[in-house]
Amino acid sequence: MLEIPECLVIARQLNKTAKNKKILNVRTNTSPHRFAFYFGDPDLYDGFLKGKIIG
Repeated sequence: MLEIPECLVIARQLNKTAKNKKILNVRTNTSPHRFAFYFGDPDLYDGFLKGKIIG
């Protein structure tokens, strides 16, 4: 389980490095683990997210 302080650090890092960047492509299901949750078909994510700006 993620702890609140860890989440805050990760959120700050993402705001510093990824905010306002454009998504060029998306890859899903590339490593076998149980901490990945998808809404719908993960193979469609590239089409949904490609070209979007991270806010």
